[in-house]
Formats: sequence, C-alpha cells, structure tokens
Amino acid sequence: MSSPHAAGSAILVRKVHPDWTVTETKSALMMTAFNGGTRRTEYSMDADDGGQRPARPAKAALAGLVMDETTANFIAANPARGGDPKT
Repeated sequence: MSSPHAAGSAILVRKVHPDWTVTETKSALMMTAFNGGTRRTEYSMDADDGGQRPARPAKAALAGLVMDETTANFIAANPARGGDPKT
C-alpha cells in the first residue's frame, strides 16, 4: 500500500504546486516525511531502519526548500565514485 499512498500524496502536492517538477515534488515529500519514533531496541529510527517514513502531504505542500537535481548530478556526487556530495 505504500505506492498508492505515495502517488496520492504526490498528486495532492502537485495540485498546490503545478509548476514543481517530479523531482521537486519527491524532494518535498521526503524532506517533510515523519521520521520520529523508536525501534523496539530503543534506538532512534532513521531511513535505514525501514525505508522512508510516512508522507505528510500537507507539510510537503508548504515546503520552503526543495531539491531539483538530475540523476547525473547524483551519480557525479557519489563519494564511492570519487565525487563530492557537497558539490
């Protein structure tokens, strides 16, 4: 069920910001997703603990910062390939 929820959230955000690209919409949803909570072992959760957290489309629609990077830029910034993420 994560795919239909993500798609529906993206549609709601795109209704508010029809000028945003797909990458900007995804960025807003990911940067405003819920990331709190704890594991059963009482450590803080992060994206590696179980994927992205639940989307909050209302907060995503109000995002003040979104990223619009190309795949080529992400690959070029990959430290495993000699890139610098700060660029």
